[in-house]
Amino acid sequence: MNIKLTMDKVLEIEAHGLSVTKSAYLLGVHPTTLLKYTVRENIHWRGKKAFTKAGEVNPESYRQQIKNQGVTLSAVNSQMYRNNLKFDDAVAKVVCLKKQRQYLTKSQSDFIVENYKKMGCKAVAEHFGIPVSRVKCRYNYVIYVQRKKEALSK
Repeated sequence: MNIKLTMDKVLEIEAHGLSVTKSAYLLGVHPTTLLKYTVRENIHWRGKKAFTKAGEVNPESYRQQIKNQGVTLSAVNSQMYRNNLKFDDAVAKVVCLKKQRQYLTKSQSDFIVENYKKMGCKAVAEHFGIPVSRVKCRYNYVIYVQRKKEALSK
């Protein structure tokens, strides 16, 4: 690694917008050598910066993109694995699935419990415009929680 750095070589590589580490690899020198050379020659590095300070993050990193979208890494990874998707497509699908998910309010849950046996499962599902399986699941969950509270109070 006894390669002499010249201003022409460094400026040519710097124009590509690469990080210091990748540019040093292409020049065949150690990244610290290139960094010291740029400081010594007063070269403003326009490429990707290193995020080494505490609290600084790379806004283009996968982890930061996932965090900004409000989804979990495991959800994105599972979509990538199951559906053989690229990262961006998997994030878009998880965000879409998250928007489609319907949460039931307390009053809706109470209505389901009160009218499940009177009206029937299909009628309650049609009343809310949600799938029958969602009504069954909510009813079973509420009954389970009630029984668990009763068992704990005894």
